[in-house]
Amino acid sequence: MNHSNIHYIADSNGLTDLCRRLRESKHLALDTELVRENSFVPRLELIQVAVEGLSAVVDVPAVGSLDCFRAVFANFHIEKVVHGGKQDLELLHAIVGQVPAPVFDTQVAAAMVGYGTQVGYAQLVHRVVGIKLAKSHTFTNWSQRPLTQEQIAYALEDVHYLLPIREQLYSHLRRLGRLDWVKEEFTKLESSPTDESRDPHNRYQRIRGWDDLRPRSLAVLREMAAWREGEARRRNIPRGRVIRDEVLLELARHAPSTPAGLERRDLAGDYSAGAGITGNRMAQGSSGSTA
Repeated sequence: MNHSNIHYIADSNGLTDLCRRLRESKHLALDTELVRENSFVPRLELIQVAVEGLSAVVDVPAVGSLDCFRAVFANFHIEKVVHGGKQDLELLHAIVGQVPAPVFDTQVAAAMVGYGTQVGYAQLVHRVVGIKLAKSHTFTNWSQRPLTQEQIAYALEDVHYLLPIREQLYSHLRRLGRLDWVKEEFTKLESSPTDESRDPHNRYQRIRGWDDLRPRSLAVLREMAAWREGEARRRNIPRGRVIRDEVLLELARHAPSTPAGLERRDLAGDYSAGAGITGNRMAQGSSGSTA
């Protein structure tokens, strides 16, 4: 990695200059670092970008507004290269207000040329580029300031190899005649932050075991999962801090029809003491779902 071309962006002027450089590129490697433990929407801490001859880490809390990224993300002449980027796209759409597109996801592309489904970035770098990445900061605290030089270098590794990997995967896909296939998958990925799967009433489908429920229990789970989504968003806390998936599933299987029925269950005490949710409100959510 050429350290003379590495930039740490921590003010609005630096970000404006960076966006100007990015708009001149055809391919943009993109990644994020976030903190998710204590909020409903993960807190974006860093945006890492790389184009030919330039790599940068953007300190999101320091720069403030990310408005200049909107034009970059919306520019269809700039291909955004990510790895397993669905969460990145969703978060950037939520914060910047623009889905980065068009997208080339190296994890998706790697699966189509035989590297296996959901291959990790470090593994792909090793197999394609021949470099073994260190894992010293896998569980680092990205919210701490100041960031160390080691943290910055580690964050940049996540974008540094994306462009050469993209070139090799693209060539491989073209030889196999699979470019149209992978483009279909990329189009789905680009639409995922705004598609109907984001409807709170579809959130129940992400709870393991939902497809084993009977119709009435499934209706209860659907409404309660939607209720939890709204409650978590309103209070800006993780979904599991409102009520855990396994508790929702058990309540759906044996749905009480009254507050007293819920309060008689150990399940109520299992989460309400930590999350501050009363049995009365939960029973209202349950009974409302069967109407």
